[in-house]
Amino acid sequence: MAGKKEEPKKTKAEKSIDERAHEWIAQAQENYSIAITEAREASETTVTPAWSDNYRAQRAFHDKIIRDLSASIENGAKRIADFDSTEDDEKEIRDAVKAMQEERIRYSAWKSRAVAPYQSKAERCIELLESVQRNARNVQEAEPLIWFGVVDVVGKIIAKWPTAHWDSKDGIVTVKEPPAEASQVVNA
Repeated sequence: MAGKKEEPKKTKAEKSIDERAHEWIAQAQENYSIAITEAREASETTVTPAWSDNYRAQRAFHDKIIRDLSASIENGAKRIADFDSTEDDEKEIRDAVKAMQEERIRYSAWKSRAVAPYQSKAERCIELLESVQRNARNVQEAEPLIWFGVVDVVGKIIAKWPTAHWDSKDGIVTVKEPPAEASQVVNA
């Protein structure tokens, strides 16, 4: 390489907006690539019949217990309000409240162990996309003359990335691929 002059580094102001946006978005794209791969793996698990059946059964069981306990508490409260209660009624309410607390703990533990590892994969992708958009807005607002238009450039770039979503009703992670004409796809 003797004889070739090394070009001096351009300052931020000298670089085009595309170059500047692509520089800092490259790291975000790398992080997102890892996150979307994990979301795809979570999606493969959550779309199975076994997962769906378990998720729905746990939710239905929890909802039924909470409805039954709520009805018991409501009936006891009505008897108390009508001055028609006994110590047994009050004990029934205390027991129902205690059972509700225990069910909430059981359900929360199940969600932490079984659901959160999958749900968090989709949520991580959403957080990363929001972070990239927020960073673009922040730099454009901080230095509008230098970064004018970066929000639009970043928006066009991340529109070409696959997106992950968590469906809390069915307990499913879905990954939506970008349109076929997208020239840049994040893959691991």
